[in-house]
Amino acid sequence: MVPVDHLRQIIAYDPDTGSFTWLARDRASFASEGAYSNFKRKFAGQEAFPKPGVSGYRETIITYQGRRFNLRAHQIAFALSFGRYPTVFIDHANGDRADNRLANLREATQQQNVWNAERLPTAGTKRARGGRWEAFIRIGGKKKYLGNFPTRELAHAAYVAASNEVAGDFSPFKRPSHVNTAHKNSEVQ
Repeated sequence: MVPVDHLRQIIAYDPDTGSFTWLARDRASFASEGAYSNFKRKFAGQEAFPKPGVSGYRETIITYQGRRFNLRAHQIAFALSFGRYPTVFIDHANGDRADNRLANLREATQQQNVWNAERLPTAGTKRARGGRWEAFIRIGGKKKYLGNFPTRELAHAAYVAASNEVAGDFSPFKRPSHVNTAHKNSEVQ
C-alpha cells in the first residue's frame, strides 16, 4: 500500500468538499524527464479524480517505488484524515459513491456496507399468490420472511422497519439528510 506520508506529498484533500488536488512535485519523483514534464503540464495543481468511474467511485492509479496501486478516493480521504488506512470498509453514508466529504465517510463492516448499498425502493418485497405481496430481509446471508401483505406499499413498509431495526444507522432508509443534500455543491466543477 502507498504510505500515508507519501500521499500527503502528492495530493491535497479538502474534507468539507471531498475534492482532491494533485500537488506539484520535483523532478526526482519521476522516472524520466518526459513523465515529469507531462505531470507538470497536465496534472500539477489540477483536481484529482474529477469524475467517477464506471463503478461510481472516484479512483486513480498511484505509482510508488515502481509499483502501481489502484486507490479509490474514499480510501485516500480516510488515510489523509486519520493517518492510516481503514481496517475494514469505508461506507458512504448517503449512498453516493462519488461523495467523498469526510462527513459522508465512516468505517463499516462488510455487512453494514452492503446494507447501506441497497438502492431499490421495492427491495425486500415480491409478488405472492393471490395478488398479495411478501416481505423479506437478508440477515447474515439468510432470507428471513417478514409476512404477507395486501399491497406492495405495506410489504415495503415491513421491509423498511426490519431494515431499520437490523441495520441501524446503516439502513439505507436512515441516511442522514444533511449528508444527502450537501454534496450538490461539490458537483459543480
